[in-house]
Amino acid sequence: MKVIVAPRAAAELLVRKRWWRANRPKAPERFDEELDKALVQIAEMPESFPIFSERGGRTVRRCLLMKASCHLYFEVVPSAGEVWIVSTRGAVQRRPSRPAKR
Repeated sequence: MKVIVAPRAAAELLVRKRWWRANRPKAPERFDEELDKALVQIAEMPESFPIFSERGGRTVRRCLLMKASCHLYFEVVPSAGEVWIVSTRGAVQRRPSRPAKR
């Protein structure tokens, strides 16, 4: 399938890529390498990735870039033979805050 990166996702990826290069000087290319590998996997087997959400007839799947700690969110459009990367987000979750002591 053809992978298309939506403008919003492209902007988000650019921010993440710039951050990575500025903050990971020992492996500046790792983000690009992991992203390229993920895009190939998504193109070849998009349905193999877990479903993140299903709403209004739209199914969004998620791909984790493990080393870059980033998720790619995408939709598969089988009739067009396309996969649209619609958003990205950091994979590191904040811990829930502790309840206040009484």
